[in-house]
Amino acid sequence: MSGPSSPPIKTETLQESPNDVYDTPTQGPANHTTLPGPSHSNGTLQESLPNGDLKHENGVNDDSNLAEDPPPNGIDNGVMGMIYRKVSQGFAFLGGKMDDMNREITRKIDDTNREVKRKTDDTNRDVKSLGQSFNRFETNFTQQGDRDLESRRQQDRDLEKLRQQVHELEKNIMKKLDTILTQQDQSRNDFATRLENDQNGLAQNSSTLKRHEVCAKL
Repeated sequence: MSGPSSPPIKTETLQESPNDVYDTPTQGPANHTTLPGPSHSNGTLQESLPNGDLKHENGVNDDSNLAEDPPPNGIDNGVMGMIYRKVSQGFAFLGGKMDDMNREITRKIDDTNREVKRKTDDTNRDVKSLGQSFNRFETNFTQQGDRDLESRRQQDRDLEKLRQQVHELEKNIMKKLDTILTQQDQSRNDFATRLENDQNGLAQNSSTLKRHEVCAKL
């Protein structure tokens, strides 16, 4: 006659949480396998220095990620945290580049405006001088009534030539001003196009970051 049967032995397997991070091979559940080498508690390969500080893979000591903002809720300090920091750094870098580009465009516009003003002032002086010459010539012409007809015809030709020169000068002035204004408009359009491309890139990066955030929450 057999004795009473022994109760079944209850076994339990430790389950590893997706957010569990182990700094050394001796931590974690029994069925968790770690590879030898530097720890990876914050998503960046690090190794301990003799004084207990952490050393980045680029050789720079780092006690507590002093220059980094903590990732928002839902993003752990692993790979997603690293992605978040890299994207944040990318946004900051792009923002700096856009500021530099804005300053460069502003400087070029200011230089163009100064150049337009200088050329306009020079042209105004030339026109004024030419107008004074024309007025003197016209005054002398009206006071020379005693000249013979051939002389007056020659003066008429000279006056017409002078008028044509004034007309050509006005045309050249307008052409130069149109060219300068067209170049300035083109510079603005080029800047607007680059700004739009940068904004599209930012939107794509933001969309990628949101997808990573969703994946991190799953």
